[in-house]
Amino acid sequence: MPRNAPLILYILRNCVKRLKRGLSAIWVNGSAEMGKSMIYLYIIIMALVTYLIRAIPLTVFRKKITNPFVCSFLYYVPYACLTAMTVPAVFYATKSFASALAGVAVAVVLACCRRSLMTVAAGACIAVFVAERLFTVI
Repeated sequence: MPRNAPLILYILRNCVKRLKRGLSAIWVNGSAEMGKSMIYLYIIIMALVTYLIRAIPLTVFRKKITNPFVCSFLYYVPYACLTAMTVPAVFYATKSFASALAGVAVAVVLACCRRSLMTVAAGACIAVFVAERLFTVI
């Protein structure tokens, strides 16, 4: 664990206590209003969680990872995360599923032909635009 672990635990305990006290939001006109202190508290908690997510693996795994399975698994994690975030956004960004599918198909074909990223993105956008225009006419 990092040297300042007791300080981090102390801060986390105090944040949890404050959250328990402040979770009952003040309701005004049917909507919840949050004070500035609660927003700052949420930002601090998010920063601590982000820090811990990055710091714990650095402190736990001190040696170089030599297991080929783990190395290959960790190699593909960024690609899998990026795909998991991008693909749903692609299909929800258009008016219809068919136009999104047309854009994806054009992007895959252009990417397989080793075109540049700008060419792939522009081609996919043009394909979606044309497909949406065609589907509104039909």
